[in-house]
Amino acid sequence: MASMVPALSEECEQVPVIDLSSLKKENDEAEATLAKVKKACQEWGCFLVVNHGIDQETIAEMDSATRETFKVSKENKEKIQGEFGYIPSMPALPFLEILPVNGAPEPRAIQKFAEQMWPQGNPKICKIIEKYSVGVEELTNEIIQVIFKSFGVSKYYESQFWGLLRMNYCDVPPQARGGLGPHTDHNLITVMYQDNSGGLELKSKGGKWVELKPLPNSFVVFTGDCLKAWSNAAIHSGVHRVVMSNKSPRVSLPYFFFFRDDAVVEAPPEFVDDEHPRLYAPFRYGDYKAYCKEIKASRCEHKEFFERENDEAFLESFLHIPTAATTVPTVCNL
Repeated sequence: MASMVPALSEECEQVPVIDLSSLKKENDEAEATLAKVKKACQEWGCFLVVNHGIDQETIAEMDSATRETFKVSKENKEKIQGEFGYIPSMPALPFLEILPVNGAPEPRAIQKFAEQMWPQGNPKICKIIEKYSVGVEELTNEIIQVIFKSFGVSKYYESQFWGLLRMNYCDVPPQARGGLGPHTDHNLITVMYQDNSGGLELKSKGGKWVELKPLPNSFVVFTGDCLKAWSNAAIHSGVHRVVMSNKSPRVSLPYFFFFRDDAVVEAPPEFVDDEHPRLYAPFRYGDYKAYCKEIKASRCEHKEFFERENDEAFLESFLHIPTAATTVPTVCNL
């Protein structure tokens, strides 16, 4: 039977690449880069960053540590529980496993993770995870501040945002297809390393799927639903998916950046005026997160949520806003 996964666009659409080093200069180049970041957020909900300050050796070590971690028994992986726990392969996640490193980069949290994975712990991997997660946390803070600055709303940046590092491992057998179906991320932003296997695709605003080809020593940035709501839809929430076949195993390391659960997501005055009326009623982030988790749990056993193509309307569904979309939204942040 032919695959239900739609083909990539043959158009030469390119997701923007942002050189973060240019922002350290006080000149027209920095202003041009900020304008490029703003446009990427508006038009794509995604961009790649290079010259980000995390050295290639650290990234390579973390990639290797991730592959070693997924070799442990399923019994040990299942010890990672709680609000963010181990997610095994399921019909909606064919051949994909997900492990969170809850509390990273805090050393004691990383040590607890290692002790659950290995009977005697794993000091070497602990050091690698700590070094990598410190770097990606700093990078994520820098990127969200750059986004705020590009829209002229720097004063709203809050240091109380928090992050979660996840390890993703997708091992697809021959003649099969696996990965993660179309979705948006429900958080603020996601900063993600992907290896050179490929498979990551972004849906353009025009409805075409565009391959996010791996770029050496780069990170992919997705802007999520909460940033879309907070910006009164000035920022797009990028629909993306992972489709793997004959290229595996694939490692990716998304770092999710969240509002606090008790934070109220509401567009500030800079994004609301007569030409841009308020689109979203204020909502508590924890309520939206719980809504996403409930939908995720109900759909993981259904392969259709991997195979389908749909226009995301998850945020609108949560807020009971009518949309032109006829399909129901898919899972968030699996």
